[in-house]
Amino acid sequence: MRTPVKILLGCLAAPFVLVELLGTLALIFRAAGSPGHKEEMASLEQPLPTVTPEQLAAEGLTQGSGVPKGSAVSITLRLDEGNFTVEPGMVL
Repeated sequence: MRTPVKILLGCLAAPFVLVELLGTLALIFRAAGSPGHKEEMASLEQPLPTVTPEQLAAEGLTQGSGVPKGSAVSITLRLDEGNFTVEPGMVL
């Protein structure tokens, strides 16, 4: 066989070989099945540090200034990929 004919046959056969390879991979992955779902729980509670009157004074604040006790404060939380439970807390 001449070289140009071999090249032509190779170019014509390449798509069929590729389709066969992809089909075989698809069958293997389908037979393997799904890896499954694993549910996990994590408790990542982080206590807030207490602020001393000296720290407030260093910032130019006084104890009792700011938000009155028992009133709501707006916060923004960015939580990704999971189920979260956010519970209200009390500032003492």
